[in-house]
Formats: sequence, structure tokens, C-alpha cells
Amino acid sequence: MYSNVTLRSVCLLLGLLASLHTGHAGQAETVAANNTLTPAETAQGWRSLFDGRTLAGWQPDGTAVWRVEDGTISVNTDADTHGDLRSMEAFSDYQVKVDFWTEKRTSNSGIYLRCTASPAAPGGRSCYEVNISDASDAFPTGSIVNVQSTLPDFRADSSGRWNTLDITAEGSHFVVLLNGRKTVDARDGKLSAGTIGLQGSGSGLLRFRNIKIRTLARSAGL
Repeated sequence: MYSNVTLRSVCLLLGLLASLHTGHAGQAETVAANNTLTPAETAQGWRSLFDGRTLAGWQPDGTAVWRVEDGTISVNTDADTHGDLRSMEAFSDYQVKVDFWTEKRTSNSGIYLRCTASPAAPGGRSCYEVNISDASDAFPTGSIVNVQSTLPDFRADSSGRWNTLDITAEGSHFVVLLNGRKTVDARDGKLSAGTIGLQGSGSGLLRFRNIKIRTLARSAGL
């Protein structure tokens, strides 16, 4: 017969192995959850704009080399290497969510909304830009450039960690949430539809993941 001490040791060992297995499974589930939709999101009309493996549905513009790395859209930028990545599909009224990671406080990126060809600058584009630039003097991270700034009330400290932008563009009404905090609630009617873009500017590493969108039916008066 086994002694109580031996049985107790075996039970402890089995418990330890089970906890290690559960921990690894939990990590796998977390990774698998990125760039996918939950059943609830699918039911609410969300769809993914990034599959986690390829740049299908996106096209680069500029000298930056965009790539898929560890389930993220990544790019390294410097003074001579910069450019944007734009969706091949145009959108009008929608809610879009994007996770982003920047290497430095001085990193410079952004999420472009409703980008269209600019008649004033051949080859250029007119867009709304939700800025990702903690150090910006005028429009820090979470602002919409030339529409509404987070200053003087708030300046984000987002570099070196994952953050989430939740942006709603419905008619002339724009709402931006940064990590759940409302940073913009403004109106501007210059652009009504266009592509979505990721900006690759400044210097350092930029990463994006979990790019999800759902279209909205415009409310009356917007």
C-alpha cells in the first residue's frame, strides 16, 4: 500500500501538471482571440479588416515596408522610410476599432478616416486623422487633427503598450474613445466617405492588430 505521504505527493504533482497545462491553454486562447470576432460581434455586424496573416485588402503608399509579424501589421519608420497603408474598400458611416502599439513617446502615426483623392494636391489625399502622437504639441494621441484636440484636459501616455482606439464616424458626427475614455466628440462635414488608413511616420516601430469595423445606418440630421 502507498503511504499517505506518497499519495499526497502524487496528488500535488498531478495538480501542478494540470495547472501548467491550463496556463498554456489559456495563453493559446488569448493569442487566438486576436484578429478574430466573437459570436456576439458577428451578430452585431462587425467584420475584420485584418486576418492576422496577410495584408489582403490593404495597399501601401510610400516607401515604408509594411509586413505581418506575430499577428500584427508592423512597420519600421525613419526620416527616409515612411508611408501609409490604406484599405482597398471605401466606407461612409461606421464604427471602427484598432489596437495599436508604438515604440516611443515621440512616435508618429494615426488612423485615417474617409480618405479621398485631393483635388488641391494631385497624388495626395484628404483624410480625417485620429492622431497617434503622444508628444504632439497641438493634437496628441486620441485627437482628430484640425477638428478637436484632447488638450488642455488630457494628454495620452500610450507608448510601449497596447492601446485601443474606438472611432465612430456617423455623418458629420465623430466620437473617439482611447482605452475606453472619450477623447473627441465633434462635428465636421468636409468628407463623407473614403478609405481607412494606417499612418507610418516618425521614427521607430509601429504595430496594429484587431482592426474591426461595422457599418452604421446614418441617423436623420447627421
